[in-house]
Amino acid sequence: MCLILSIMIAFTACSMQTANANLTHAQTMNQADRRITIGSRTVNIEDFQVERFLLKIDKDGPIPSHMPHLGQCWLWKAFRIKAGYGVVSFWKARCMAHRASYTIFVGVIPDGLDVCHHCDNTSCVNPSHLYAGTRSENILDMVRKGRNKGQMKALLRARAQSAIARRGEKLRIGDCAAKLKEKDIPEIRELKKQGVGGPTIARMYGVKTATIYAILWGRSWKHVT
Repeated sequence: MCLILSIMIAFTACSMQTANANLTHAQTMNQADRRITIGSRTVNIEDFQVERFLLKIDKDGPIPSHMPHLGQCWLWKAFRIKAGYGVVSFWKARCMAHRASYTIFVGVIPDGLDVCHHCDNTSCVNPSHLYAGTRSENILDMVRKGRNKGQMKALLRARAQSAIARRGEKLRIGDCAAKLKEKDIPEIRELKKQGVGGPTIARMYGVKTATIYAILWGRSWKHVT
């Protein structure tokens, strides 16, 4: 019992140290490092907006059971969409709170990447729980963790909703004006090898299922190996 208590105290202390380091980093970051793209606009997150952002966070969230070393989740207390993702506004433009947190505490989100959760808690905005990854890394993470079809469907819809919302588009899963790029083709084939179905992959990339099967059956993008 004492050992378990000691471990929990150590995890909490580590989490607090990480949080304090992140706050200090956010306060000293150059404004250029807090650029975030929302739809067709790129805006800077100012110091006063960071202060308001912090007021909307509950840092006493749960500790992820599968990754307890990460410490507690920071739960978003303000508006959240049905899937659990928080929403925040900067200069009259709305974006997902976890993307804003990554930008504030880590830096500019690399082009073409999503902000993903190590903790699998969509309401969490703790920067130490977030990482930048591709869409295929997102879904492969779900496959590796053995989520059932119902869980995967809900998370896919949530992540698609997050991706579409940050482009400022109306949510229409599977009916987006998305265009595949050459770098997407190997990812799509790898997802299929990992057991992800064609319709699921289509929802990820915002294209028709027939487009995915044309790639998988070698009818299109033959030149990409």
